[in-house]
Amino acid sequence: MYGIIFIASLYIQSLAGKVAERIKTKTFIMSFIFMLVGLLCIYFALKLENIYFLIIGLSVLFFTIRINILYANIYSHKTITRHIRSRFDSYINTASSIFTGIFLLISGYFIGNFGIITLIYISSALVLMASLFFLITLGLSKRIIR
Repeated sequence: MYGIIFIASLYIQSLAGKVAERIKTKTFIMSFIFMLVGLLCIYFALKLENIYFLIIGLSVLFFTIRINILYANIYSHKTITRHIRSRFDSYINTASSIFTGIFLLISGYFIGNFGIITLIYISSALVLMASLFFLITLGLSKRIIR
């Protein structure tokens, strides 16, 4: 089963690259909706003990995370000068690896002490708060990438 989930995550990330090539603009609301759908699918997968909801939820989350990373790279490559772009990409990759390690440790702590449902509640609350913050600061009609 882990192999199926791993292959699905790789396929979904590849699909995100194809979608990013075809869709030149991205709204923040699209990312917000995809994140909530992914978290809801994982929540229902755990409540109903259904592996299919888990695979769908993880796939939606992987898709959303990957497409956001791709759009962030597009935006940074548009705004950063050519002579420091490779150094900036290196710093971003290092920071994302460190962030992932810290996030996995914190997630493991919450799952071990409070259960996975609590982690989903906390993740959903963080996504909602971050989304509200960005919607308020950016405005509902503005696009992140022009």
